[in-house]
Order: sequence, then C-alpha cells, then structure tokens
Amino acid sequence: MQAERKRLAGIIGKARDRERQRWWVLGAAGLAFLCGLGVAAPLFREIPWGGDLRIASFIVGGDDGWDSGRTMMRVTRPDVWNHLLWEDRVVQNNYEKIKGYQDEENKSKTTEGCIVGVKPD
Repeated sequence: MQAERKRLAGIIGKARDRERQRWWVLGAAGLAFLCGLGVAAPLFREIPWGGDLRIASFIVGGDDGWDSGRTMMRVTRPDVWNHLLWEDRVVQNNYEKIKGYQDEENKSKTTEGCIVGVKPD
C-alpha cells in the first residue's frame, strides 16, 4: 500500500511538473514574441537601401512600393484617396492647357489664374 502511494505521488508530481513546464514554455514563447515585435520596428528602420520599404510592401501585398502605397492610402483614408483620384483626373484631362499656362508663367515670372474644364462623371 505504501509503495502504491509513493508511485501515485510520483505520477501526480510528474504531471504537476509537466503542467508547470508547459506554462514556463508558453510564457517564454510569449515573451520572445513580444520582444521580437519590439525589436522588429527599430531594426527594420535601420536596414539600409530601403529594406524597410520593401518589407512594408511585402506585408501589404502590393507588387511594388507604388501598389502598396495606393493600397494603404485607399484603405486608411478613403475620402482623401477619392479626392486624390478626382484631382488627378482633372489634371490629366487638362494637362496640355495646364502645361501651356505653366510655361507662360515660367517665362513671365508672374502668377496668374487659369481656367480648366471639368468633365462630368
């Protein structure tokens, strides 16, 4: 009977040790994860040759920096993105006229207003 008790106590002790070990491993893994997050941003910022931009582009999922930038602007500030698209459309539709005015203003060194047309959507 005494031997059975000792054997049972040993089994229970091992189970407790395994449970304690599991919590230590989970805690260490969580701490390592948080340390990795804390180190990653400053480390990426210090990577030379625009490595941080390539990493951000990879995370966002664009083919290149331009695609990633457009995606981030569209998602984070859709109202500003829509204004940007509208402004680009106005400039593209009036490019020759605006370019002509700009050339004239560069020659005369003055600032004048110009009239451009806006096409309906």
